[in-house]
Amino acid sequence: MTTKFNVTELKKHLREKNEKELINEIAELYKRFVDVENYYTSMLSPQDSIEVLKTYKKKITNEFFPKKGEGKARLDVSRKVIDDYTKIAPSSLHIIDLLLYLVEEGSDYVSECGNDTEALYNFLEDTFETALEMIDTEDSIEGFNERCCEIIANAVDAWGFQDGLDIRYQHYSSSRNV
Repeated sequence: MTTKFNVTELKKHLREKNEKELINEIAELYKRFVDVENYYTSMLSPQDSIEVLKTYKKKITNEFFPKKGEGKARLDVSRKVIDDYTKIAPSSLHIIDLLLYLVEEGSDYVSECGNDTEALYNFLEDTFETALEMIDTEDSIEGFNERCCEIIANAVDAWGFQDGLDIRYQHYSSSRNV
């Protein structure tokens, strides 16, 4: 049985390379893998990191409001977009922005399309809570206060969705006296 190549072996391999070889290897990874390109773009270019974020927002929008056909609102696709972006995001504030965007798009979708599945509402509430936890950790509720209030105000009141968002928000905002 073969063992899986691991980080220790990778580090050993990289130590054997000189600086030029390392640069070439990283450049090759950058050219071959979009995720590597997005990672370096996000980390090294603040302006371009916004463009990368917009790309991930478009993926979310396409799940709910594609240019052709009807939105599918597949939770696994939305989760994957968030997970993929989390791996390359330059800061947690960018992740918070994408999480809130997902809740906004999902809320608009259920409002416009009348999707009446409890799973979608629960997913959106959980996503909102994840964003609030990150906002609390970053101590940046003031920067997102208005946006969170708009999400709650614009939410449909089905399956207790609006109340669920509001309860979660009140819990986090009360600890900050917002």
